[in-house]
Amino acid sequence: MAIKNTIKNYIGIVVLYILSWINAFKLKLGILKEKYGIIGFFQVDGLKLSRRMNSEDMIEALKEFDSFKPDDVIISTYPKTGTHFTMGIVYSIFEEKGLVALNSQHSHIAAMEMRAPAIMRIITGQKQAAGPLGHLETCKSPRIFVTHLPWDFLPPAVRENKVKVIFSDRYK
Repeated sequence: MAIKNTIKNYIGIVVLYILSWINAFKLKLGILKEKYGIIGFFQVDGLKLSRRMNSEDMIEALKEFDSFKPDDVIISTYPKTGTHFTMGIVYSIFEEKGLVALNSQHSHIAAMEMRAPAIMRIITGQKQAAGPLGHLETCKSPRIFVTHLPWDFLPPAVRENKVKVIFSDRYK
């Protein structure tokens, strides 16, 4: 019995030792990725953005985007403030008014600063769009755009075309 406990203790120590090396390697790899820009963050006008969801060329192209239509709706929310809930309410209103077909939300909703993952394009039948913001132009009208970017980062065409904007923020 004592030998079994001793062996378990040794195995436990070896496993912890191996896990500590794995964690150290992950930490070092993360630092290298951030240092060389593979993963990490970048700054645009003082706003720190993640490379996992955004890219510099997409943010720059968004500043010049002017293909808004008068029936477009932009849902601009602070992260974790009910983005999907707000999206669902707006889409339900569109369905009730008969503006969109039932269960066709994937062809009407797009994230402004994030490109849809390849798997979502395959499921919804979307083709790879040209340019960094081509996915916004392929949406059917009326379009619902979702963003976490602040008001200053939205294109000037938003104010000129009188696009409807729904803003949600945290209350503390």
